[in-house]
Amino acid sequence: MKTDQNNELNKYLLKEKIHIIDEVVRLFHQYFSWDENTEETVSVIASDLLYCYLTDISEGRHMVNDIGIKIGIFMRRKQLDIGNMLAYLGDIRIFLENLVRHQPVGKLDQAEGIAKINSFFIDVQTSIILPAMELLNEELANKSLEIRKKEEQLLRNERERVQVLSKLSNSFAHEIRNPLTSIKGFVQLLESRIEKPCDEKMYFHYINQEIEELEDQVNQILFLSNRKNHQDFKLKPVQLNGLIVNALQTFQPVFYDHQVQVNVKLLRHTAIKGVEDQIKLACYKLIQNAVDALLTKENNRKIEVELKQHGNAVSLVVSNNGPPIPTVLKESIFDPFVSTKELGKGIGLAITKQIIEKHQGTIQFISDGYWTTFTLTFPENKIINDMS
Repeated sequence: MKTDQNNELNKYLLKEKIHIIDEVVRLFHQYFSWDENTEETVSVIASDLLYCYLTDISEGRHMVNDIGIKIGIFMRRKQLDIGNMLAYLGDIRIFLENLVRHQPVGKLDQAEGIAKINSFFIDVQTSIILPAMELLNEELANKSLEIRKKEEQLLRNERERVQVLSKLSNSFAHEIRNPLTSIKGFVQLLESRIEKPCDEKMYFHYINQEIEELEDQVNQILFLSNRKNHQDFKLKPVQLNGLIVNALQTFQPVFYDHQVQVNVKLLRHTAIKGVEDQIKLACYKLIQNAVDALLTKENNRKIEVELKQHGNAVSLVVSNNGPPIPTVLKESIFDPFVSTKELGKGIGLAITKQIIEKHQGTIQFISDGYWTTFTLTFPENKIINDMS
C-alpha cells in the first residue's frame, strides 16, 4: 500500500519535473553568478537531484552520496561558497515541501513525503559538508606546515644575520682600532718631543681627545658582536644606586638647559655581579634615548628612573613622556642601525640589548602614547644581597 502511495506522489512530482528544474535554476541565479554552460550543468544536477529523491522514496535505494559527490565536484570547479550552497539547497527543500503540500494526495502521504524530503536534503548537505571539511582540514594542515617552514627559515635567516653582523662588527672594529692605536702612539711620541708650551701643545690635546672619542665609538661597535671579550670574564659587584646617580649627573647640564624634570626611586644596597663599564653604558644609552625623545617636545619634559624588586630579580626602569615609538619600528627597535632619530646611528638599543643579554638579563619596552618605558631585568643569580 505504501509503495502505491509513494508511486502516486512520484507521478505527480514527475509531471512537475520541468517546473522543478526551472525553479532550481532560478534559485541558483539568486545565489551565484552563471553562464550558459553553468545553467546547463545546474539543470542536469537538478534532474539528478529529483531522480535520486524519487528513487529514494519509491524503491528505498539511497543515492545521496552520488548526488553529493556530483554537487561537491561542481562547487570546487566553479569555486562556489559552501555556505551559499547549503542555503541554496535549503531553499530547494522548502520549494519541494510546498510543492508536495499542493499535490492531490492524502495528508498522511504529504506528511511522509515532506519527512522524506527533509531527511533526503539533510543527507545531501551532510555528504557535501564532510568532504569539504576534510578538504579544508587538509588545506589548513598544508598552510600550517608552510607557515612552520617559513618561521623556521626566518629563524635561520635571523641567526645567520646575527652571525654575519657579529663577524662584521668584530672585523670592522679591529680594522679601525689597529691603525688608530698606531696613530695615537705616534701623536703621543710627537707631543713628547715638544719641550716648551706652545700652540702646538693645544692641538695635540684636541687630537688626543678626538682619538679617545673614536676609540670609545669602536669599543661600542664591538658590543654588537655576540662574542665574549676579556671584559666579560671580569665580573665584580656593581652598586646600581651609585651607577645610576653617576649616569644622571653626566646629563645634569642637559636636564638644566632643556628643563627636564627627573624623578628617581632607588633601592637600598642593591648590587649585581657584572661588568660595571658595560652596565653603565647600557644605563647611559637608555637615558640618552629618553633625552633625545624629550627634545622633540616643547615643554613638560619628564624622565623617571626607578629600581624595582620583583621577587629575587631586580629591574632598572627608565621612562620618558616624549613621543611614542612609531608602530612600524616596534618589531625591530632592538635591531642594529634602526633609529627613531633622523641622524641617529641606530646602535644604542642594540648595544644595550647585547650587554644585558651577556649579563643573562632581559630588556623590554612599552610605548603607549603617553609614556615610553624601557625595563632592564637582572636575574636572581646576578643579584648580590646585603651590600653595605
